[in-house]
Amino acid sequence: MTDLTRIISISSLFFLSLFCFQAGIFLCSGHKLKQNGRRTLVFIEFFTGLMLLFDALAYSYRGNTSSAGYYMVRISNFFVFICNSSISFFVCFYVCEFIKRSRLNFSLLLKPKSSIKNGIPIQLFIVIFFCLVGITFTVVSQFTDFFYFFDENNIYHRNTFYPLSVALGLLPGLITFTMLLQNRKKSFRKSAAEHSPKRNRRRTYRPSRQHHSKAISECHRPFYRHRWLHKDKRRDERKRSCHHAQQNVFHV
Repeated sequence: MTDLTRIISISSLFFLSLFCFQAGIFLCSGHKLKQNGRRTLVFIEFFTGLMLLFDALAYSYRGNTSSAGYYMVRISNFFVFICNSSISFFVCFYVCEFIKRSRLNFSLLLKPKSSIKNGIPIQLFIVIFFCLVGITFTVVSQFTDFFYFFDENNIYHRNTFYPLSVALGLLPGLITFTMLLQNRKKSFRKSAAEHSPKRNRRRTYRPSRQHHSKAISECHRPFYRHRWLHKDKRRDERKRSCHHAQQNVFHV
């Protein structure tokens, strides 16, 4: 790798990391967290930003034989693998929230049997298992060089079992994709029901048959049975009687 290529790679990683952090901050401060998985998206953005940041630091200190370079290369590569497994878990958790159309609590991970009975896909717990296995192997690799090792010049090298780490990183994504395909009809029906125009319409009052027949009978009643009409009729009769009395006085 030439110096120009290294500078471009490190700059690109730093820029992408900053972009992910900004997206996570905008998700936190832009709106109130609703019951739709926005919280999980914030975790995805921050862990992706951390992974890119540590990857850029690993490239920056690569080949640095100083004491700071020795620790920074090892710490950076360790957190790259940890963040990769964490992102796989949060993506799967976000897909579960998308399927359930509600914000899920992380405490359901402690009760797998009851959670599965309540409709949580079993693929979520399979993904958690593979993510924990990947994190465990990453910790073991720090002492046994299981996935990678460093030479005398403090340069990162992949070891024999590195393809296993790739498989552990790809399997959660594939399982999440199959879970989404399995529940695509269910999620599509929920989204269509939420965005249907019928729900946006105002509900109009629809009288029952009993009210309808009562209204018809009221219309067919004689109008003078109403009290206010009866009062008006008596007032008109008084006026006519007074008018006739005055005419009779004049004639006399």
